[in-house]
Amino acid sequence: AASGAAKMGLFWVGASVITAMSGVYFYLVAMSSAEASKVVPLSSTYPLVTFLLAVVFLGEGFSVSKLLGTLFVCLGVFFLSR
Repeated sequence: AASGAAKMGLFWVGASVITAMSGVYFYLVAMSSAEASKVVPLSSTYPLVTFLLAVVFLGEGFSVSKLLGTLFVCLGVFFLSR
């Protein structure tokens, strides 16, 4: 059982490294093909994505205050980038 758990741990570490590297790659591709003033605000909406994924996949509780906080962060980034 321990060797199976170690193999799964290595799988998840490798998957997270590949995912992080892919994210950086696509961010740099977007930055090289479009204006930074359009790419950066879009990439700064990760709190919204994190909130949605946490509610859907991790079973975190949904509350209006969490949603409003997330939306305020995204709106703040949007207004600062304009």
